[in-house]
Amino acid sequence: MSTTLDRRILTLAVKPGLEQAIRAQAKQEGKTTSELLREAVHQYLLEKTLAKIERYGENIAAKLNLETYDDVEQIGG
Repeated sequence: MSTTLDRRILTLAVKPGLEQAIRAQAKQEGKTTSELLREAVHQYLLEKTLAKIERYGENIAAKLNLETYDDVEQIGG
């Protein structure tokens, strides 16, 4: 179970137009601005991690001269 003691406060400076958009989106989704921003940052970090994994896989595939999924299946047995 999460409590407010598990959290840290960060300060984020944004231009007024972005603030309005964030607040409007949070209201539309029935969330606080903090909830919306936590979800956005979490999604951003996931996408960055997935991009790193994809680049890693592409590098390995290039080293092994793999061009298609069929090539991968052939080495997998």
